[in-house]
Amino acid sequence: MFTPQLLLIAMAVLMLTMYLPAIVCPKKFRKELINMLADRNRTRLAGFIYMLISLFFLSVYWKIDKSWMTLVSVIGWGTLLEGVFLVWFPEKTKNLTKKFFSSDQSTIILAVIAIIFAIALLYITINLFQIGELISG
Repeated sequence: MFTPQLLLIAMAVLMLTMYLPAIVCPKKFRKELINMLADRNRTRLAGFIYMLISLFFLSVYWKIDKSWMTLVSVIGWGTLLEGVFLVWFPEKTKNLTKKFFSSDQSTIILAVIAIIFAIALLYITINLFQIGELISG
């Protein structure tokens, strides 16, 4: 069973794992990202993986209301929309990626924004939830 805390921590760790190398080696990160999106089939596969991840989030909480669980559902719905976009528009995705990651500076800036979001997600998860219950079972 997935808990909201576990999902949010896993998402933050995944983001940190993905974007920390972008700060250290922005050229290599940009090159690999564009190479990955150059193949339409790999882009569509990534889209299906995103949709699968979104189902984990939406299976925990799918409604958008005024509770803290809305964070889980917003991430789930956003990931689902991103997955659908990757599946339906692989060429547009490649072009947008090239546009956003056009230079070392833009790559580093986007990576720093993603890392700040991941740290904020960890902070919110640890302070809003009883993290001791998650660890102790």
